[in-house]
Amino acid sequence: MKRFFAGLLCLLTMGACSLTLSGCTLKTGVDLMQLPKPNKDRQAISDELERVRSTDAVEDAPYEGENRNTVQMVDLDGDGVEEVVAFFRAPANGNTYEAVVLSKQSDESYTCVGRIQGTGVRIGQVSYPVVTEDGQRCILMSMDKAGDQGSHLIAADYSDSGIEVMLETDYISMLTVDLDSDGSQNVFLISGQENRRTATIYSYDEEDRDLTLMSESPLSASAKIISRLDSGYIADNQPAVFVEETVSGGSGQQTDLFVYQPEEGLRNLALSTENGTGRGTYRVVPANACDINGDGLTEIPRAVHMVGSMSDGSDAVYMLDWYLYDADGDPTYVETTYRNVSQEWDFRISQDWYDAVHAVKGSQDGTDYTTFEVYAADGKSIPLLTIYYILGDESEINARVEASDELFALDATDSGVFVAQIPAEADNSSLKLTEEQVHERFSLIAVDWSASQS
Repeated sequence: MKRFFAGLLCLLTMGACSLTLSGCTLKTGVDLMQLPKPNKDRQAISDELERVRSTDAVEDAPYEGENRNTVQMVDLDGDGVEEVVAFFRAPANGNTYEAVVLSKQSDESYTCVGRIQGTGVRIGQVSYPVVTEDGQRCILMSMDKAGDQGSHLIAADYSDSGIEVMLETDYISMLTVDLDSDGSQNVFLISGQENRRTATIYSYDEEDRDLTLMSESPLSASAKIISRLDSGYIADNQPAVFVEETVSGGSGQQTDLFVYQPEEGLRNLALSTENGTGRGTYRVVPANACDINGDGLTEIPRAVHMVGSMSDGSDAVYMLDWYLYDADGDPTYVETTYRNVSQEWDFRISQDWYDAVHAVKGSQDGTDYTTFEVYAADGKSIPLLTIYYILGDESEINARVEASDELFALDATDSGVFVAQIPAEADNSSLKLTEEQVHERFSLIAVDWSASQS
């Protein structure tokens, strides 16, 4: 073992020596919401904005989200011609903000057709969800409030008549999602105070050109902080919203699960009607609901002790049992994984490993590792697999791994490489895995940047 770690240390050192910082580019917005490119259009837009913006107003871009340019181009009415939405703070040192909307005319000029005004510490985010089958979009502009007071939503409609505000309301978190499966986006909001929060869903009424309330449903009373909203599908491809929450009086998290059906409205499938708390979705391990097995459906995890780990203290070791819910709120077991939270990877646990294998984490010579062992109460465990995370240059590490008879590479991040070893002692167990099986069971945790964090 000392010889092996000496080799790892050498490998790590060489990787660190050759490590260089590589830049990354984060693209924001979608293709149809870019700055105007033709010089003629750009000048016409600039002239009109200079004419119509408030005195002393200065450009001020949205703070977060996909659309963070001060001037954005988007086809609001689905006619193939892009409108202009520009953002300002007016006056320049005040707390009043506005979005100015310009429409292109037949003579190639641009004319202001309306504006949206709001107050707050800044424009939080802006989005343009498609709300009709023919491509009509509405404008959602959120204003961030001071401290932890949440946000204020202004929803506006664009038409030949100009800009009309359809809805203004305070909220905590927001997501646009086609929850009623009609091909257009709904607005899903969470609002209210701690322990009394409500989820609300709105849809666009084409005839009245308005956002109308469809339904609402309470969150679990135990929900403390909303950490994430995401959309997905449960059994039978039923659209759903997954609300990740920290829990009052606890260190773990839970998931509230919302679906909409015309006859029943918006329902929280995870809500216990007896005490108002989350039903079966609480876990001490931080793990969001996700499509764990790649079938296009979203599963929710539950934490369970690994064999040999019975306490709930800092030394407890957990696995995650993943469940798929149906529209009646009934869960079906899908699979089990071990999750390394700090290194962000999962390892699928088969049924023959489930009650026999536990995980041990450690570090030696600067290299972190996780070893899966056949558990033995007398301490004579049999090691089956060790996964190392080696920091450094990927090509240098891979070259060393390929030259080794003991190691094989699993996957890589920007910072290093995950490397595995099947020790010789594993030959003494029927639970030994092949390299192919290790590759099949190991996966990095994918980060979905499109999910709402507001």
